[in-house]
Amino acid sequence: MRTKIGTEFYEYTDADIDVVLTRSVDDILHAKRGSVQKCMNANCIARLASQFPYPVIGSAVYRTVAFVFDKPGHAVRYMLKQSETKEIDRHDAKGIAETGVLHLLAPVGRQKTGSGHDRNNSGGHGSDGSRAKQLPPGEAGRLVALVGAGK
Repeated sequence: MRTKIGTEFYEYTDADIDVVLTRSVDDILHAKRGSVQKCMNANCIARLASQFPYPVIGSAVYRTVAFVFDKPGHAVRYMLKQSETKEIDRHDAKGIAETGVLHLLAPVGRQKTGSGHDRNNSGGHGSDGSRAKQLPPGEAGRLVALVGAGK
């Protein structure tokens, strides 16, 4: 499949496995609010590139989907949890975000490419693609970072 990211078109394939990363305070503090390639989650992906089963040369993270570039002109597509979408919205609007787990989910069921389902959908899981609710490790010890406080 192909998708437009910025001003360029890229070929992409769906991820086969989930990737779980831990977003740090530095990822948040060095983020450019509203940017898909310099956002807190893109920073996290770049910092933890070794956690992917392929080389990572960049990423673009949108509200419901992330594209991780594995070679020039090609990306691997992941879905984001609804809680991540809310975190992105909060960070872009107010500069507030939490450290913690970033779940990059392999598309399942109707989310998969070529299923006839709108890929720009909110990424909700249907009965054919349900996922068990997981409490991220260290949930109680998560930090909140406020970017630009006092300005």
